[in-house]
Amino acid sequence: MALLKRFFSRFVRLQWKLALSYSLVTTLIVTVTLLGLLLFAYTLIDVEVFGVMISSLLPQMTEELPPYFAEEEPDVAALGEWLDSVYNRGRLNLRSADLILNEDDVEYVAVTDATGRIIAGRPLDQIPADLRSALSAEAELVLDGVLAGDLELSDANYTDSDSGVAFLASPILADDGQTLGALIVTLRMPANNSDIFTASLAALGPIILGALLLTSVAGTIFGFFAARGYARRLSNLTAAADSWSQGDFSIMVQDKSADEIGLLARRLNRMAQELQTLLQTRQELAMLEERNRLARDLHDSVKQQVFATAMQTGAARALLENNPVQAKTHLQEAEQLAQLAQQELTELIQELRPAALDGMGLVRALRNLADSWTRQQNIPTQVRVQGDRPLPLHIEQALYRVTQEALMNAAKHSRAGALDIHVAMSSDDVTLTIQDNGQGFDVAQVSGTGLGLYSMHERLAALGGSLQIESRPGAGTTIVAHCPLVRYEKV
Repeated sequence: MALLKRFFSRFVRLQWKLALSYSLVTTLIVTVTLLGLLLFAYTLIDVEVFGVMISSLLPQMTEELPPYFAEEEPDVAALGEWLDSVYNRGRLNLRSADLILNEDDVEYVAVTDATGRIIAGRPLDQIPADLRSALSAEAELVLDGVLAGDLELSDANYTDSDSGVAFLASPILADDGQTLGALIVTLRMPANNSDIFTASLAALGPIILGALLLTSVAGTIFGFFAARGYARRLSNLTAAADSWSQGDFSIMVQDKSADEIGLLARRLNRMAQELQTLLQTRQELAMLEERNRLARDLHDSVKQQVFATAMQTGAARALLENNPVQAKTHLQEAEQLAQLAQQELTELIQELRPAALDGMGLVRALRNLADSWTRQQNIPTQVRVQGDRPLPLHIEQALYRVTQEALMNAAKHSRAGALDIHVAMSSDDVTLTIQDNGQGFDVAQVSGTGLGLYSMHERLAALGGSLQIESRPGAGTTIVAHCPLVRYEKV
């Protein structure tokens, strides 16, 4: 079974499909052509024309008979053997052409002398004792005209319309043109054109089948070799496509033909070149984006922690002489901030998520950040959560960085007495709101001037989100970060 499956599997290849389709089309064309010729002949040939055609074939047979008249008396025995070879085989042998006749269609075949007397015939029981008395007047005129040499070949036949019996005669001529006798054939003609067509189709059937078989084989062979070129060119396209799928766009299809396959090859080559250019451009953009990402991460994490460390050490230096205990507390905070900065740098190097998010999720990380910020800045900070649920890591990281930047800006500029962080999560989106009661600022004047605000906008825009900042002098500041919860896939 496996062997048969493997054998037939090769015929599903395009080369074999083209070859077999070519063979099928060729065979159909030949079949339709042959049937068309037969139908055309059917419209031209009637019973009388058919009789003339048969009569025109008899002279080929009479050429064999003059040797039997070489002696003073015809060789009756030899003529009988010759007639046996013609009649008993059920056919009239016409050398290069055979007219197939049923045995029942032929009434008798006879050879006469120059006077019209039968000297040999088959079958014996059908031979009339007196030929002339058995013939109709029209048939006797045909016989006399043939013996006298007065009739054209096309007129040497007569078909009785009532009985459908045809009388055919052909002269037997000596080398000097003398008439030695005549070959006579009487047979029942087809009743109508349909019978002629059926008989012709039956006679030509084996020839037609042989021609169709030969055409089919020849068409298959020709189609196979003609399709090899197409199959080879398509294989070249497939090989190039395989290389392109592996990222190797240096392979080009070498096909300069002007047909559709050649046009397709040139377009695919152009597409491969454009893809290679696009990949190079995207690689350059990815490198630039990675640099920007590192700049944002360093700004949002390490820079803030270093800034907070500097503030703690500055406070410790100011209190060192008058209040060593409080100075020690500030130094401990600075040490913790330095350790956190070290962790952040390690995570950036390893391209992992922020250390503050490690294993705890966004809400817990924000609470820890708020507690640490409250201790550092002595500004009460509240974290409220609505609909807590797990979030994708890239969204947690972006919102955490936005919160870090907002807290750093509040520590630098707001002079706030309290700060509120509110996180609202749903199945479709998450909204982070950071609000303080500080001195506020004019949003139009500072928009786009700082890397911090720019990085906040950029982080959320990369996730399909948005950032809104509402503030005015003396009225505090509200930052709203919104991000949809859609599936994020790196391309």
